[in-house]
Formats: sequence, C-alpha cells, structure tokens
Amino acid sequence: MGFVAGSPRVHSGARHRRSSICGLVKEVQGSTPYTLCSNGYNVDVALLLIHPIGVGLSRRYWRKFLGDYDGGSSTVDAYAPDLIGCGENKKAEGRISLDMICDDLEIFIAEEIKKPVIVLSEGALAGAAIELAARLEGRGLRGVILSTPPAIQFFSVGVNKAIVNASWAFFSSPLGVLLFYYVRRREFLKKFTEKNLFTGKADADWLEDLEGEAKDIKGRWAVFSFLASEWRKDFRPKMAQIESPTLMILGDQIKIISNSTFQDSVEKRFDNYGEYISNLERKVLPGANTLTYENSQSVAVEVKRFAGEIATRSAAGY
Repeated sequence: MGFVAGSPRVHSGARHRRSSICGLVKEVQGSTPYTLCSNGYNVDVALLLIHPIGVGLSRRYWRKFLGDYDGGSSTVDAYAPDLIGCGENKKAEGRISLDMICDDLEIFIAEEIKKPVIVLSEGALAGAAIELAARLEGRGLRGVILSTPPAIQFFSVGVNKAIVNASWAFFSSPLGVLLFYYVRRREFLKKFTEKNLFTGKADADWLEDLEGEAKDIKGRWAVFSFLASEWRKDFRPKMAQIESPTLMILGDQIKIISNSTFQDSVEKRFDNYGEYISNLERKVLPGANTLTYENSQSVAVEVKRFAGEIATRSAAGY
C-alpha cells in the first residue's frame, strides 16, 4: 500500500488546541479518529502508536505518554488512532480479527500519515505491530518498538478453533453482556490493574478513563475478540521478516497474566525474541506490564532517542 494511495479524508468537526501535551495537539474525527502530537518539524518518518486492548482502553491511553514524549521537543510526529472497535472508531458487531485491525491501520498510514512509520505497541498488541511491520517491511517501515510484549509462547502457537468458538458462544450470549457489565466496575478495574499491570496503585486518571470508555457496551466486541484468543497464532515467521531496527522494552518486574506455563525472566524473554528478530535492541526500565503508562517518562526518553536516530538516518538517505 503506497503512502499517497487514495484521497485524504475530509474530517468534519476536527479540533485544534494548544496544550501542554504537545506543541500542537490535533484531535481528528473521521473514519479512524486519532490524536496527532506534532511540533511542526518536517521529518520523513512518523511514530504510529498502537494502544492495548482491554476494558475501557482507547487512544486516550496515550495521553500520559504523549505529555512526556513532547517534554524534550520531539522531532518525530506521533499519531495515536483508535483501533477498530475501540474508542470512537468503527464499532464492529462480533468478531474483530487481527487482519481487520492491520488493514485499518494500513489505510490510516496511507491516507493520514503519508510517510514511513515507526510502529510502537504496548503489551499483547505486539502481535498487531509484528503483523503490520511484516507487511510494511521494505516499503514504508523504519522501525519497531515493542513495549512489554508477552512471553514468546503466547506468540508461538495458535488456539484450537473449537475453544475459540466455544468462547464466542459464551461472549455472544446474554451472559457475555453480564460479564462486560461486571468487569467494567471500578472495583474490578482497580483490582485487575494492581494485580496484573502496575507495580503500584492504580491512579484516579487511569480508572476514570477506563470507566468512561467502558460505558459504551459496543466496545465489548474488541475486548471479547482478545479474550477469545481470536488473534493467537505463531508470529515467529513474521518476526523473522522484520529487518528494520527494533527496540524491545521490558519492565524489571514483569508479571504473567495468563497461563503459568508462560513463566519466564526478563533476559529469557529478550533472548527468545532475539532468536527471530535480527536487529533487536534491548532496554530494561522500572515497571511491570504497561510501561508506556506506568513509567511513561522513562519510555518517552527511549522512544525519542530511538525515533530521533532513525529520523536522522532517514534524512541522510540511509
């Protein structure tokens, strides 16, 4: 997909506002609503942010990170779209596949960003980043940043279709609706966050954002698609296709959310991914499973450095 394919979309209701988050924050409503963080530098690369998927998560997840990302007057613009089925993006009724997410992002890159990208993901959405990177390698990918991707076993095998279908039979029933009502409660969100995601307490901003977004029950389809393991497959062949510089960031207190057989260590996880991603840079930072939120300041420093180096090489024709 070329970077000038199609005509730019007309965005009704686009808002521009000066903010402490960025030199210019532009909230754009359209087929794929997004937040643009720009300081007006004309560099030939952009940062694409892929937010995690979970109850109440959307592009608003990136607000804290963007505040820190701009702290050093970053030169690379950052685009934070709502993934399909999340936030203000198109609401799907039923299963949302990984291909649907990546197809939507490819269109977004072609019609909105219109330049090569560095793809940044958080958590298990590394799967989307890897899939998208493999598609774009050699024709529009400049780099990849994987923040706290899961243990390699999570990306090494698929899930039996019978299990996936049984999960969907439950999620599609009235019991699935009741489950979503239950997990969007503040008490549950706080407990889950503190047990599985953060090293400390869940802050008020985090919980308020989750509660606010989870009021729209249509957002359950993206969450259920993730929980049903709809996207689980062997990503290792896709990893091997990535030749662009890749930065992998792990917390020094990573937590295992799923199957206990996926237990590993920080170094083991680095080594496992390094077997398949040839150009892998490693970085350990304080935190657990959502570094781009919990330790956004430290991550922003690393992302600005990594993106800046790539932008410099791109400008020099490398």
